[in-house]
Amino acid sequence: MASPLPKDVEQSIMGNALRAEVRSVAFMAFILGIAVGFGIGAAVFADSGARYYFVAGALVIGLLWFLAARARRGKQN
Repeated sequence: MASPLPKDVEQSIMGNALRAEVRSVAFMAFILGIAVGFGIGAAVFADSGARYYFVAGALVIGLLWFLAARARRGKQN
């Protein structure tokens, strides 16, 4: 098991850790909001005869996922 960090190091990295946690939670809330909004939109407009809401939404989410993975890979290099 790792030993605890010294107090001065803990204080110096606390701000970065807090910002990273907030950013992570905000990103997950954004994804959840997209999913819920897509579901509500598909339910509302399903009566109008449109049949491809799920496919269109899945493609958009897949494209965002692909672009996010490419951006992350570019930052690591």
